[in-house]
Amino acid sequence: MKKILLSILVMAILTVTNVYAVKLVSLYQAEVPVISQTSDMKEQAVRDGFLQVLIKISGDTQIDRNPVIKAGLRKADYYVQDYSYSAESTSDSQYLLQIRYEPQDINRFLQQAGVPVWGEIRPLVLVWLVVEDNQNQADIIGSESPSDIFSEARSEAKKFGLPLIFPMMDVDEINEVSASDVKEMSLSILKEASKRYAPDALLIGEVDVSNHGVQSKWKLVKNNTQWNWKLEGKSTLEVISLIMNQVSNTLAGRATAKIENPSSLTIKMEVGNVESRRDLRRLMQYLKELPAVQLVEIAQFDSDIVDLSVKVQGTQDAFQQNAVSGRHLIFKSIDDNNMLIFEWVR
Repeated sequence: MKKILLSILVMAILTVTNVYAVKLVSLYQAEVPVISQTSDMKEQAVRDGFLQVLIKISGDTQIDRNPVIKAGLRKADYYVQDYSYSAESTSDSQYLLQIRYEPQDINRFLQQAGVPVWGEIRPLVLVWLVVEDNQNQADIIGSESPSDIFSEARSEAKKFGLPLIFPMMDVDEINEVSASDVKEMSLSILKEASKRYAPDALLIGEVDVSNHGVQSKWKLVKNNTQWNWKLEGKSTLEVISLIMNQVSNTLAGRATAKIENPSSLTIKMEVGNVESRRDLRRLMQYLKELPAVQLVEIAQFDSDIVDLSVKVQGTQDAFQQNAVSGRHLIFKSIDDNNMLIFEWVR
C-alpha cells in the first residue's frame, strides 16, 4: 500500500518520460504568499515569482546579478500567462498567488541574456539521509518521517526545480539499509537498495545537529561521477538550502551548455508624439530599462518626433516585442530603411 501511495505522489508532481529522467510540469509556475489582493501587492509578487521561475529554469540562484535579467525583472508582468488566488492557511499570509508564466517568452528572454536553460527533463534524485541529534540518536529520513528536515528538503528542492524523492523505509529497507551504511556512504549497499526507485542520481548525506549548530557531509553520485561537500550552518534549513543549491548547480551545469552572449545590434527608431523635454526624458529612461538594451542615443529631435539609435543584445524582433510590453510605445511600421516607427503614449 505504501508503494502505491508513493507512486501516486511522485506522479502528481512529475511526468515520467523515461526510466532515468522525469519531466517537470511546474517549471514555469510560481506560488507567492500575499497578505492582500491589491495591485501593488500583486506587482511585487509577480516579480518575486518571476525570479523563482528564472532560478528554477537556469539552476542559478544568482541569476539576478545578470544586468539583462535585473532589468527584465521590472517588466515581469509581461511574461505572465495567467494567475489566480487561493486561500493560504499555513502562514500569516491571507492568500497564495499562483502564477503561470509564458514558457517561450521566458526562454527567449534568457537567450537574450546569455543564460543557459536547464530543460524540463531532469534527473530524479534519491536521497539517503541520516540525521543525528543531541542525544546521538541517528535516524534515516524516509518518505513518511515526521521530520522538519524532510519538509525542508522537499520545499528547497521545489525552489530549484529538482526532482527529489526519499526511500520509503519499509520493513524490507529497514532490514537492508542501516544508519551506519548511510553514514559510511556504502555505495554498494545503497545502490542495490535504490534499484526499486530507478533514480538517476543518489544524494547521500549525514547531518549532525548540536547546540553549536549543524554540521553535514554529502556525496552526490551520478553514473560513474561523484561530488563531495562538507557544509555547516546555524540550522537544518540553512544546510538543506546550501546542499540543494550545490546539487542544482552541479546537475544543471552537466545538463546544459552555456549559451553564448548574443551579438550586439544597433537599431534605428523613430518615435512620434514626444511633445516636450519631459516626454523625451521619460522615453529615454523607458528605453534604457528595457531588457538587453545597452545604449540609447538621440540622433535628431524635431517638433514632436525624435530619431534614436539603440544598441541591444539579441534580435530586432525581440527588441520590438520588449518595447511595446510596457504600453508606453505603440508600434506603427517599419520604413524602407528598416527604421522602426513608434508612437509615445504618456
